[in-house]
Amino acid sequence: MSDVVTPRLYLAGPDVFRTDAVDVGRAKKTLCAQFGFAGVFPMDPAPDALLRNETNPHDIYRVCMAHMAHCQILLADMTPFRGPSMDVGTAFEMGFAKARGMAVFSYSDVLGPYNGRVPAGQSDPTLPPRDRDGLLIEEFGLQDNLMVALSCDDGMTHPSLEAALNAAAANVRR
Repeated sequence: MSDVVTPRLYLAGPDVFRTDAVDVGRAKKTLCAQFGFAGVFPMDPAPDALLRNETNPHDIYRVCMAHMAHCQILLADMTPFRGPSMDVGTAFEMGFAKARGMAVFSYSDVLGPYNGRVPAGQSDPTLPPRDRDGLLIEEFGLQDNLMVALSCDDGMTHPSLEAALNAAAANVRR
């Protein structure tokens, strides 16, 4: 009998909106296993026999929260979603994970500073950059808003799921 516990890793990201979401989740969980993690996809059967109705937003929220509560690590897909920034639900999950003391790692299909993806509203180089609504654009060179970008345990966004899993495996104590 082994005393080794396989760390559970929650796969946060906008994949749940894909038409092939279940297959994508299955493939990502297989990859997690290759790195020594038990991957948990948001659409997995609910833990603790919770019922889930896919048409009820309260059920979806409750089950995702329960999944995260049973994990030690969160791996976030920070790829821009429906705009220049990452999926807002994933950003929430990153904050929840940090508040619970979980390790957080991330990856994105689109690397580069967030400010380069935000359409500018004025072009006067003597003024701080502002968006079309006149609001200041963060110029820190981070992947996304500083609150989510800096929540990653290794301080970076990786170029692929595999690279993020490798970083998690190297940084998380077993």
